[in-house]
Amino acid sequence: MNFFKSIFYSQQHQNYSENATGKFADTAWSNKEHKKITDEYFPQMHSIEEDWSILYNLKDFSGERAHALLQKCIENINLYKKMAKIEQAYGETPPPNAPAFKRLAMLYEKQGRYEESISVCTDALKSGAWGDGMRPRLARMIKKAGRTPTAEEMKLLD
Repeated sequence: MNFFKSIFYSQQHQNYSENATGKFADTAWSNKEHKKITDEYFPQMHSIEEDWSILYNLKDFSGERAHALLQKCIENINLYKKMAKIEQAYGETPPPNAPAFKRLAMLYEKQGRYEESISVCTDALKSGAWGDGMRPRLARMIKKAGRTPTAEEMKLLD
């Protein structure tokens, strides 16, 4: 190994070691339970996005595929909540985007189940998943349900 390569290798190795033991040592990412959850959460999240795309293109919002997606979304939401709880315990902020909330709310909307979609949006906002346009979606679902927002929903919309 020439001189420059050895310096480069040493620099890379040092940065990796620092990250593995120093920089992330006291974060949620160093927590074994968090790692176990994220190892399941992220691949499942990508699978939900792929399944939604297929479901949407087939316009099959009430068949077996829809039911399987619904179950997968509920499971992924539960993983998100566990992950978020651990991250909050470390003083960290959970990801604002959680596609399972969005896709489940959208599925319920396509099925005309507006109150259930409202419930999902409310749960998302309370859980810290405010991204993915969750506030406007909540307002839209309340309007589609043909009712006025509750006091709790108004707080979430503000």
